[in-house]
Amino acid sequence: MDDRILRYKYLPFSEGSLCVISEGTIKFTAPADFNDPFDCMPVYDFENMEEHLTERKDLFKKAGAINGLSPAKRIQNKSKMLASIKKAVESGEYAEGLVQNLGVCSLSRSFKSLLLWAHYAQDHKGFVVEFSIPTVIYGTEEEADLSVVNFLYPFPVDYQDERPIINFNDSRDVNSKKNFLVKGKDWTYEQEERCLDLNRKPGIHPYDRKEILNSVIAGCKMCNDDFVRLKDAVDRASSELGRVIPIYKAEISKDKYEVIVSGR
Repeated sequence: MDDRILRYKYLPFSEGSLCVISEGTIKFTAPADFNDPFDCMPVYDFENMEEHLTERKDLFKKAGAINGLSPAKRIQNKSKMLASIKKAVESGEYAEGLVQNLGVCSLSRSFKSLLLWAHYAQDHKGFVVEFSIPTVIYGTEEEADLSVVNFLYPFPVDYQDERPIINFNDSRDVNSKKNFLVKGKDWTYEQEERCLDLNRKPGIHPYDRKEILNSVIAGCKMCNDDFVRLKDAVDRASSELGRVIPIYKAEISKDKYEVIVSGR
């Protein structure tokens, strides 16, 4: 795991945020709690969907079994089942069901975004955690899936003008990207990448702090008392991990609209 990328998490100053450093836990958010109502809400090709579902007899068999229907009843209720699925798609219930157990940890490729500092790091009073993430994951498929989450391995978000259209004949990987990794172009400034947890429900979960915690950057408006507490958490993490976790303090540039992080 020699090849690595640096990614950043903007955080307000809080006990929960300090736990990212001191406890090695981080929040995976449910898409329903995102601040963008378009997020994880693609458009569905109804004509293609009906054709696909008609051909997928196995889906009707499973649906019928769940509802306790005999093969004959499944055939009789096929049109009703199609109508029910279409209604669920149109209402958004289908899309919501896809993501109800999905947890998303959003990272950024930049630690110098003024908008991200303002929006997600408490108006520059919070801090940024830097992760050094391996780009190659080894092991069995099951081990790799676990490592992707533990190492916060991120997938880039694609920014588009139009909402993606789900074609049910496309591969699972293609439609997963359309479902979870596409946002409107207004969000391009975030330079977002996402770690997706498909196995655990949204919530606070551990990550491999020893492997990927790399440094911490305090906001330029962080008060002295909070900086002392932040530095104490970083120092304790350094002692527990057996290596120095650098901590920096952002400063306002004297002649540009940017933050300066000396020592980087």
